[in-house]
Amino acid sequence: MTVHAAKFDHLDGKVVKQYTLSNRYGMEVDVLNFGAIIRSIRVPHEGKRLDVVLGCDSIADYCASGAYLGAVVGPYANRIAKGCFELDGKTFQLDCNENSNHLHGGKKGLDKQFWLATEIGLESEASILFHYQKAHLEGGYPGIVDYWVRYTLTDDNEIRVAFNALTDRSTIVNLTQHSYFNLAGSGSCLGHELKLVSDCYAPVSEQMLPDGNLVSVQDTAFDFRNYKPIGRDIRADDPQLHLVRGYDHSFPLDGGGPSPCAFVRSPETGIAMEILTTQPSVHLYTGNFLDNVPAKGGGVYGRYAGFCLETQHFPNSPNIPSFPSTVLRADEKYMQETVYKFTC
Repeated sequence: MTVHAAKFDHLDGKVVKQYTLSNRYGMEVDVLNFGAIIRSIRVPHEGKRLDVVLGCDSIADYCASGAYLGAVVGPYANRIAKGCFELDGKTFQLDCNENSNHLHGGKKGLDKQFWLATEIGLESEASILFHYQKAHLEGGYPGIVDYWVRYTLTDDNEIRVAFNALTDRSTIVNLTQHSYFNLAGSGSCLGHELKLVSDCYAPVSEQMLPDGNLVSVQDTAFDFRNYKPIGRDIRADDPQLHLVRGYDHSFPLDGGGPSPCAFVRSPETGIAMEILTTQPSVHLYTGNFLDNVPAKGGGVYGRYAGFCLETQHFPNSPNIPSFPSTVLRADEKYMQETVYKFTC
């Protein structure tokens, strides 16, 4: 099991490094110390390695894309209404970077930061540990907060993503990994077959914000309890789909674990992925706004070029008491884990 570091690019006078994790069966994962980005996941396929995530060839392209390709997003993944929340009787105002709302940590969230990297090489796995310390009120969030993300590649073709955080005062934390997957390696993701371990979903408003209600998926386009192509019902006559040109919705999970939450397979290549997580929801996003996004190897990604399964807390949870709390206290430790297991 190996970890190899090399220069990838530079930004603001700093070197952006790429760390390649390899296992003994030929699987490789490239991660960057900028945004803790997963740039490539290459799985063995028909004697070669097939890259199954979207990414860019330069940091300039990542910054220009606005798509959060492969990045760790936070301090709060997804949306907070009007960038505002109350905690312990105080109101905190975050910057608003999606119309009047706060999205994925704001204008300079964790996806746009340099992380300190530590390589960890073990006989049975290869890991890279990233650390970033946020200043009090950076981006509007209270607390000096230390974030850690550890990526581990095992010989079972698993990528284990462990999130940890500590704070010196009460704050909110909701981290996720924002990779876009395409298990065929190219083309549209709509032919992929998806199964979700959830019988409800959270409808959203025109501002893409849930109100706390969970609705049964029975007899709706949101029913993925059995395998079906992602695109089978994506153009159904459903106002929720019309709002965002596809799926951009959260599905509640039982928690614990990490427990299985999603299964995906590509009929074209036969590559399959299972996702397990400790998080309370998984957010399905079908790349509805990938319009001319710079792609690896030149060219661009278009709509539906990849799908995200973002394991996280629900959008706008700090303002919805019925959703699980995202508050982290000074005497607590934030711990979440998500596992991506590939069958090649």
